[in-house]
Amino acid sequence: MDRAAAKCDLIVTHPLAFAGSLVAQKRSLPWASSVLAPMSLMSCMDPPLIGPAPWLKSLRVLAITATQALGCRAILLTGVPPAQIGKLPPSVQAFEYLPYSAVFLHAAAVIHQAGIGTLAQALAAGQPQLIVPVAFDQPDNAQRAAALGVAGVLPFKKVKAKKLAEALQPLLSDRAYTARAAEVAATIAGENPSGTACDCLEALLR
Repeated sequence: MDRAAAKCDLIVTHPLAFAGSLVAQKRSLPWASSVLAPMSLMSCMDPPLIGPAPWLKSLRVLAITATQALGCRAILLTGVPPAQIGKLPPSVQAFEYLPYSAVFLHAAAVIHQAGIGTLAQALAAGQPQLIVPVAFDQPDNAQRAAALGVAGVLPFKKVKAKKLAEALQPLLSDRAYTARAAEVAATIAGENPSGTACDCLEALLR
């Protein structure tokens, strides 16, 4: 990497590519991380610590109960084989993976934890959101989405099936959420994210 950086003006790497920041420091080059979400860093040399997410199982169960109470159909994107989820009601389908960009467009509302990637996809889809933030950047992301008028927020510590249903109900019935979500999606559609990213990277070189 050191030889490859000989003619570089900027180094962009994932934090797990430890040599990236070291080579940048050695050659006095600016370095940018490709990771957006915060992680636990023990030192500048150790790999970032990304903890497991055991809470997702309980959240799935509560979400199923809440949607059943409202008489809604639901799609679960689990990250694990559906066989591990167990028996589901006929109105609920589980998938290990589906592209958010395709699924969110057809949802009446999106329930998620406000990871920055999921939030970006939900905003672009133009659908109301119920956000259940857990940690890291999620609470801040959730509050920003709520401030836009496109989301309701229910902190994970307060999640019960009844509270989920109560928080989801206005998102499904109040057209103001749908209208505002469509406005935000239209704004995003008119942006040039690749060009903006390039402008930001070039600004680091000046």
